[in-house]
Amino acid sequence: MLEAVYGFLTLKNGVPTGYVLISSLFNTAEIAYNVFDTYRVAESAFVYSRVLAMAQHVFGCDTIVVPPPQLGHNNPEGLKSGAWWFYYKLKFRPHDADVRTILRGELKKMKRNPRHRSSIATLNKLASENMYRYLKKPRKDVLGEISLGDVGLR
Repeated sequence: MLEAVYGFLTLKNGVPTGYVLISSLFNTAEIAYNVFDTYRVAESAFVYSRVLAMAQHVFGCDTIVVPPPQLGHNNPEGLKSGAWWFYYKLKFRPHDADVRTILRGELKKMKRNPRHRSSIATLNKLASENMYRYLKKPRKDVLGEISLGDVGLR
């Protein structure tokens, strides 16, 4: 099976509240979740959890990947919204060692001062690499970790 991309709207009482793109391969889903401004505060995490459940059911996904643009990397709107922390709170974690070092520093600052907020520059660094959520045992053969070009060559 080749990587495929699927798009769909999210609805609340028949009203579009956002849209989702899912790219799936090897039981991995790379998900871009976009909520229209009006609906960002309300039930974003709940709707996203339903998107994850759907990806798991339809595509058999046990790993979810969120790419840098979705996390806000080089995207002022995404950075201001705190997109990176939205995913962190939903148990997504970075693999990149530099990003994990920055994360540890931010968590220490938050522990010392619960009012601490990450700067836009820090959020951009955090958002520079993929985040992953494993629904089962972590593995290396997931989107974002393997080269699709190499898969095609084999």
